[in-house]
Amino acid sequence: MNSDKCVLVVEDDPDISNILVEVFAEFGFNTITADNAAKALEQIKTQKIDLMTLDLRLPDKSGNEFLQELARISFAKPIVVISANLENLKPNALVTATLLKPFDMDNLLDIIEYYA
Repeated sequence: MNSDKCVLVVEDDPDISNILVEVFAEFGFNTITADNAAKALEQIKTQKIDLMTLDLRLPDKSGNEFLQELARISFAKPIVVISANLENLKPNALVTATLLKPFDMDNLLDIIEYYA
């Protein structure tokens, strides 16, 4: 994998966020994190993001609301929703793939490798 690719991990659970950062780093990805939608939006505005992982339950707004905000700013990078509550995900053209928590790391890496 290419180290110039950057994954934005939007996850409010620090344990899950840290695991994702470690795994992505092992496979050569630069990774930045945001524990809420506001911080994620700031990262999107200031960093080159190639792919995003997104939890649906964030402390400042729902993942669905955040996806609507991303559509308004024409965010056009792959988004992988990783959540224990996928039934709450509204249909959205921005979502490239979904994974149900707890997820299999190999499935996540297959998705990331395909889209990044």
